[in-house]
Amino acid sequence: MKLIYFPFTYISESTQTAISSFFRRIAVFQSDETALPAFMRSLYASGFLEIITPVKGNETALQDLISSFKMWGNALDDKNRTYFKTRKGEVPFFTEVSSSKIKADLRQAMKSGKDMASQKPEEKMNQSDILLRARMILQLAQELDIESDEFQNGMQKYQEMEHLLFENIKCRLTEDNTELNRYRKDIDRDTSKENKLEERIMAWSLLLPYCKEETGIFITDKREVVNFLKEFSVLKDIAFHVGPIPAGHNDEDVFTKFYAVLEETLIQLARGNITNPEDIQIHQPVFGDNQETWMLEVYLVKGESAVRFFNKGLAIHTPVSENILNNKESMNTVICLIHRNN
Repeated sequence: MKLIYFPFTYISESTQTAISSFFRRIAVFQSDETALPAFMRSLYASGFLEIITPVKGNETALQDLISSFKMWGNALDDKNRTYFKTRKGEVPFFTEVSSSKIKADLRQAMKSGKDMASQKPEEKMNQSDILLRARMILQLAQELDIESDEFQNGMQKYQEMEHLLFENIKCRLTEDNTELNRYRKDIDRDTSKENKLEERIMAWSLLLPYCKEETGIFITDKREVVNFLKEFSVLKDIAFHVGPIPAGHNDEDVFTKFYAVLEETLIQLARGNITNPEDIQIHQPVFGDNQETWMLEVYLVKGESAVRFFNKGLAIHTPVSENILNNKESMNTVICLIHRNN
């Protein structure tokens, strides 16, 4: 069973640090496996990252759609954009690929509830278009995440340099950079609100049934994702938690057993082989003090596979054969949140 990072498709250095505190490897969806960002390529080469492309094909059409979307977006200033939005019936762009239209199309497609095998040819073509738009949303969101991460990195470097400068002026900088290390902990790299979270989850959920791997365990380091899921689902209480665990640890020998036990526990939990999750106790490695640490919150949705969990929550129905779902889905859905230990 794969541990899948969701619903975001970009893994930054800070996200990799958080995930690697608990897991040896992680899988992530990609709309186009040929457009993998450089940092993620290095994670893939190291064996830490596995790439899953649930829906393949039409890469040229996908990139053309993305280019058209960007072209229209760049061509319209705020004034013209407002004007065009009042004339939706006369501007093809706004009736075909605007974010609001895409969102409406996604909902309409997923509410249809029709088995793909019984659909007419024209309906299948429409489903292909919907999947293409879902892939476009995730690809555009990934590019936005990359830009945001680069901006955050630049701001952090600037603030650290500024801090070092003032500390040097005040002659307060210690040899071990204690003040700087404390300052770095105060910099939150993920303070900005993630835009279009609902659209991301809808697009990601539409691709989920096409994943050929066994699914059931989903990882996020974004609190707002869990909060969003709590609003519409039975995702209520924490089944159990793990931590604190030091960030970015590199003692593979010490953590090998911890990694294996944690992963196997989550797999058995998703498969329904653990009846009392509140009794779960995972032995944690011993580590020194004064280290940045992370916590893992584990939420359990009993009796609902992943596709059914997201379908029920979003009041949608993904038009995929029930036979396909039953062959690869777990009994339960497990959601894991990694966060800093404050």
